[in-house]
Amino acid sequence: KSKDSVIGIIKARNEWPLLGLCIIHALDNHVDDILVIDHASSDETGVGIAELQKKYGSRIQVLHLDKGPLQEQALYLLLSKLIDRDKHDWIYHVDADEFLISSNGEQLGSLLREVPESVDIVRYEVLNFVAPSDFQEDDLDRYQGLTYRSVVERRYPKDVEKTIEDIDALKSTFF
Repeated sequence: KSKDSVIGIIKARNEWPLLGLCIIHALDNHVDDILVIDHASSDETGVGIAELQKKYGSRIQVLHLDKGPLQEQALYLLLSKLIDRDKHDWIYHVDADEFLISSNGEQLGSLLREVPESVDIVRYEVLNFVAPSDFQEDDLDRYQGLTYRSVVERRYPKDVEKTIEDIDALKSTFF
C-alpha cells in the first residue's frame, strides 16, 4: 500500500478566522481528514467549523475541550492511539498560523510516499515570518506585506542589548 494517507491535527483557541483558512488550506492541499481540537474557544470558531463541515463533511472532526490547562503531551498520545491507523498512514500536526507550501506545489501525501518504510517521523524546516505588533490576523490583505523572516541562529548573540533593541524595532527576532 502506498504510504500517503494523512490526517491533520490542529489545536486552537479563539483563532477564527485564521483557523478556517488553515483548515481549508490543509484539506484542499495536504490532508485527507483533519481533527480540530477546540480548546474552549469563545469566538466564532464553533460556527465557522460548522460551516466548513457543510462543505467537507466527515473530513472534519471536532473535539471540544473545556477550559483548564491543556496537557499537550497526554492529549497527543491519546489522539495517536484513537486515530484509525488502517485509514491514515501519517499524522500531521498543524498550527492555525501555519500553511504548508512545498517548493514545487506537491501535496504532502505524495512527498511522504517517498519516505522509506523504516521511517516513522519526519521533520522539516519552517519559515517563520515576523509580523508587526499591530498585526491583525483577520485582515487577510496584510499577509501579503509580511516580508521579514526570522532566521535561526545557532549561537547566543554577543550583544544582547543590541539584539533586544532590534527586536523592539522589528528588525530582528530572537531565533
